[in-house]
Amino acid sequence: KDEGSSSEGPFVEAMESFITYANNNPDKVKEPQALAELGHASRQACGLYQSSHLTPALFTSFLQKVDNILDEQGLREEWGAGRAECDDLIDIQSTTEYHRVWSALNFLFCLRESEDENGDPMEFTDHDQFGDGFAMAGCLFLHLLGQGRRYEMLDFSLHVLRVHAHEQRSVNTSAFGINAEALRDATSFVASAA
Repeated sequence: KDEGSSSEGPFVEAMESFITYANNNPDKVKEPQALAELGHASRQACGLYQSSHLTPALFTSFLQKVDNILDEQGLREEWGAGRAECDDLIDIQSTTEYHRVWSALNFLFCLRESEDENGDPMEFTDHDQFGDGFAMAGCLFLHLLGQGRRYEMLDFSLHVLRVHAHEQRSVNTSAFGINAEALRDATSFVASAA
């Protein structure tokens, strides 16, 4: 090992070892002109990887920038961040808190429409048009505004899903706590045994 390759890391060392082997055995290499580029490319890749830990992560800096914009534009106060942290009661009349607006938007986004306003079949769903970015942006603001727990408690979509699940259990369950099919089977078994 020479001093230059040991400081560049094991990836560059492995690539230089391969280049040396390929130069010594030219009959085993299909594209010898690519070997000249390989050493340079491996050093560049190693340099990019090593410098990435010196700079803040892209996502972290993005979150910080959005968080600063919330403060600069006054949106944090307008959207009710931290407003209910000191209250024991929940203001059910307030519609300006972000988690309530997001709950309504999320409910509408999740609805599957089969026809447009003209009665024609829908070509694309909201998810087809906007992808996961809609949900990711909503969750980003919930997190930065500190309203995640309030959203989980007051989310309209979750309420609708829980009511639906309860109704399904009520329809499929008798007064004895077993489903209707099992009750029929038990009744027919008892009737045949008698």
